Amino acid sequence: MTSKELNKKIKALTEEKENLLEKEKKASVFHCSVGEDERKIRPDYDFNQTQKRLYAIDDEIRKLKHELNIFNSTTYIGDDRKTTIDEALIEIPQLSQRKATLKEMANRLERERVNQQYGNTIVDYEIINYNPLSVQEQYKYVSERLDTLQKALDKANSNIEVG
Repeated sequence: MTSKELNKKIKALTEEKENLLEKEKKASVFHCSVGEDERKIRPDYDFNQTQKRLYAIDDEIRKLKHELNIFNSTTYIGDDRKTTIDEALIEIPQLSQRKATLKEMANRLERERVNQQYGNTIVDYEIINYNPLSVQEQYKYVSERLDTLQKALDKANSNIEVG
């Protein structure tokens, strides 16, 4: 089973648990009017069976997530095989944040008028304090690294068997 398949199984179990909890919430109590036969309107609910299934689901999710954690921390990805999946899962959001900052810096004008107020003879400028070429180079590097990690992660999640 690949990690992609494992994650789908974890998601399905989580949804099953949520549905079971919702049913339990609705069926564990019920309302009955005076004169009604409560045996006829009592919802189908077995506390012990429900608890047994909830514990079984939690057990299975815990084991699958543990297996996934081991896989993520011991499986190296990419052509260089220097990065584990768990490292990539940390690095990708870091790179994404850095890329957004660099994009903002790359799109600034070298000199831009700011805070122009009518009647005020003082003109303020916002002036960049960095080399735009350096920002573009760094943006390209971060974009390529991010793309490489995402492709390697997708490939590993779809092709490498867990365990």
